[in-house]
Formats: sequence, structure tokens, C-alpha cells
Amino acid sequence: MQFKINPVSPVPSSVTESNNGLHSKSKFLAGTDQNIMRKLLLPVALVALLTANVSAATVSFAWGAVHSPSGGEFIATTSANGTFKTFCIEKNEYIGLGGTLHNYSISSGAIQGGVSGGNPDPISFGTAYIYNQFLAGTLPNYNSSDVTNQTDLQDAFWMLEGEITYKANVYIAAAKLALSKTDAEMIADGNGIYGVKAMNVTTLAGGIAQDQLIKIPVGSDNFTPVPDGGTTFVMLGMACASCGLIRRKLAFSV
Repeated sequence: MQFKINPVSPVPSSVTESNNGLHSKSKFLAGTDQNIMRKLLLPVALVALLTANVSAATVSFAWGAVHSPSGGEFIATTSANGTFKTFCIEKNEYIGLGGTLHNYSISSGAIQGGVSGGNPDPISFGTAYIYNQFLAGTLPNYNSSDVTNQTDLQDAFWMLEGEITYKANVYIAAAKLALSKTDAEMIADGNGIYGVKAMNVTTLAGGIAQDQLIKIPVGSDNFTPVPDGGTTFVMLGMACASCGLIRRKLAFSV
């Protein structure tokens, strides 16, 4: 038996040319995609770098014309929370004065905890209540121009935070009477009441420094970002604009 083998028909030149054209176009689009991705990643990388550079808030501290010998009142000038008066809550740590910049973040307690330890060491109920009164200007028997008053108030915060031996001095005694609280209730965790929290201070190199009191709106996040004058939004806008151009290029190329 014999079989008849039909000859294979040659591929039309038009099909070969078409396939070659598709192959060339695929290579072209692949190269175009790589160029587009490089252009897309550049503004995104710039935004990420910029965001990383502004992630830490800064603060400097100064004493007023009248102050206690070794503590507050301090005047804190911050990059993100304005300027306000504060007191330290860690007796055995230190801050630089006279324009020295520090980094800071905000949390519910002192980092490293000072003399009494705890990491974090929560702000007490008594400290929150008395500092809130101080900022509101309603703290009984307190005069900012009186060194004795400032010293007694700083001591009250140190007692309530376990930094020195506890006793009901004039400001703690007044708070206990007003609140009908026991000593144990005064030194208990305040859980962020009145919006009073800890400003966790570090040196610019990341070393520990003396934590301070701060009041923020109740319910606010602990971390406080640094305002950057809108630069980040400008960079994000550039990235979005780049994405729009890339989309139009892809649509034109296909």
C-alpha cells in the first residue's frame, strides 16, 4: 500500500512579516514598560525619602525668668505642638537648654521610667489632674513667679511618678480633697485622662533624654507628625501626574 504525502504549503510571506512585526512590537513594548517603570518609581522613591526625613518632631527647652532650681517650669517650643509650659517626669535624666534641639514622640508613659522604672511608666491620675489645672490657670495656691510654688509643683509630679519619696504636699493634698481620692488612686495609671501624656524626648542622635508632660486633644493619636509645609503633598502630586502620563503613553503605544 502506498501513501500519498501532500507537500506542506509554504507559509505566506504576509503572515511571516506579521509575526515578525508582532515580535518586534512586543520587544519594543517590553523596553517601553521598563522605561515607564523607572520613571514611575523615581517620584515614589522621592516621596518615601521625604516622608522618612520628616517622621520625628523636634523640641527645644528653656527656663523662664523664674524657675525651680532643678526642674520646671520649662518652656517647650515644638515643631508640631506649639509652645507651652511643662514639667519633667524623670528626675535622673536630663535635657539640654538654651536652644538645644531634641526629637520627641508622644505616648501614655515615660520611656525607661526614671528612678522608679517601668518601660513605659504610665502617667498617674494625680499628675494628669494637677497638670491639667496648671495649664488651665485654675491650680489653687499657685503663682508662676514664685520659686517655692514651682518647686513644690515639680516635687508633686515627681512624687506622683515615683521619682522621690511620696507625701501629700500642698498640691497633692488639694487634689485629693477636690477629687475625694486616696493616695493609691492618685498614683494609679491615669489612662490618658484630660489628654495629659508623656513627651518622650531623645537627643538628635537617638540617646535618651528627660521626658516631659504634654497635653493633647483627648482621643488624638500618640504619634505627632511634623508639618512639612505641604512639600509631601507636592511630591505626591508629581507622582500622580507621572502615573497619568504613563497611562496615556501605554494607551498610545498599544
